[in-house]
Amino acid sequence: TRCSRDWSSDVCSSDLGYYNAVDQKNIVVVKSVGEEDTYDTLDEIAVMLAGMLNTDEDSSRIRVAYGTMVSQIRDLSKSYKEAKMALEVGKIFYPEATVNAYHTLGIGRLIYQLPQPLCEMFMQEVFHENTPDTFDEETLSTIEKFFENNLNVSETARQLFVHRNTLVYRLEKLQKTTGLDIRVFEDALTFKIALMVASYMKYLEREQLKHGTLYVFDTQKSGASAAQKNFPKEGLIVPERGKFFCAAEGPLFVRLFIYSAQRHRRSFLNILPILLSAIGNFHL
Repeated sequence: TRCSRDWSSDVCSSDLGYYNAVDQKNIVVVKSVGEEDTYDTLDEIAVMLAGMLNTDEDSSRIRVAYGTMVSQIRDLSKSYKEAKMALEVGKIFYPEATVNAYHTLGIGRLIYQLPQPLCEMFMQEVFHENTPDTFDEETLSTIEKFFENNLNVSETARQLFVHRNTLVYRLEKLQKTTGLDIRVFEDALTFKIALMVASYMKYLEREQLKHGTLYVFDTQKSGASAAQKNFPKEGLIVPERGKFFCAAEGPLFVRLFIYSAQRHRRSFLNILPILLSAIGNFHL
């Protein structure tokens, strides 16, 4: 490996290509490719990198993503942005994968660029009040396995170790709940997109929570009116007197957490550091 220092960073080169540390968590690799190289070649390299970096001793998982191949130096920034998007989209929709390619992102790439209000409206139109969060584990695993087997009832029942009629009953129960029969291609497509949109919305909420603000009130001490005054928000639900109130305010949402404090105030204060560590900026 050969390295040279410029005014902004260390740029190193090796047989793999040129690479540079963007920050403490991200490294950019620029790989020179020939006319005979294909995306299969890049995928092999990416898989090799992920395998080398993800060791058994390291509990954290390293993800590798790459953009499209470009022929001009001026287009490198475009490929870099694509790789960044592939990394984020992969985290949301393909959490088990360690390698994500921009050209294989499919519909996830489209959903990633949708505004949150449009996602919320779509979810309301598809599920109404029966959002995926309300589904039990059995229903979710059944849906996931059914999609994995390309809507094949018999194969899905075999892999779930249930009778075919049992699976049909579950699917019909889901149809009554949501109005969608995922045995029909169009309904299955709508349902699949909706599940991906739900995953994207959860991602948005996590990101907003990271950069949001945490407010904590003791309603036994200050009263519900004080909490309402200090944290004015249309539609805010103020907990009953005698409970702790914790609200995380992000750019587009408000999350409410109510913790019972029947035993002692310490029971809440013990978990407070955990909450604060999950949020970058906060006010008490």
